[in-house]
Amino acid sequence: MKLPAPIAGYVAAENSGDFASLGKVFAPMRECVTRATITGGLAAIGDWMAGTKKKYGHRMEPLEVVQRGGTSAVTMRPRG
Repeated sequence: MKLPAPIAGYVAAENSGDFASLGKVFAPMRECVTRATITGGLAAIGDWMAGTKKKYGHRMEPLEVVQRGGTSAVTMRPRG
């Protein structure tokens, strides 16, 4: 499956645990909204992702990508 470069970079960072590479994937941001809002920019988001990875030891498996008017939507399955 061919993923758009930013999404492929996110999946690679998530699966490898290389959260320092997030700056290559995401535009500078102040917060990330999941079930909670994470403030503090990329460093805080990387810390949150690392903690989640440590707790669950998961990998992300892309299942489908849909392109709509310049926007990509990807369905992923966490495994592990």
